[in-house]
Amino acid sequence: MSSFHPAEDSESDLLERRWFAAARAVVEMQSECDALARVLDMTRAALRDARARCSHLEALRDALGGELADIDHSALKRSWAPAQRSAALRDRSRSPSNSWRLPRKCAAILE
Repeated sequence: MSSFHPAEDSESDLLERRWFAAARAVVEMQSECDALARVLDMTRAALRDARARCSHLEALRDALGGELADIDHSALKRSWAPAQRSAALRDRSRSPSNSWRLPRKCAAILE
């Protein structure tokens, strides 16, 4: 007699087809994970580079701001001689409203 059992063969065929389908899905998912990992690596590298550029630009901004403040301070000191400063302080203390305006040279520098 033949040992042919159609029910067992069809179950075995179904199991084999499901196994191959699962194996194919695993390969596709691994490929997608690999692609995402490469994109993530590129994103991290781009973020690292952007942070480095930002840090460099912040340092440059701060240095230029310091130089600008030094220039402004020097210009104010040169434009407003000590005699003018003391006269302005005396006049301000004598005025009834105790308010004063900057000399034109100083106001122009600050604008």
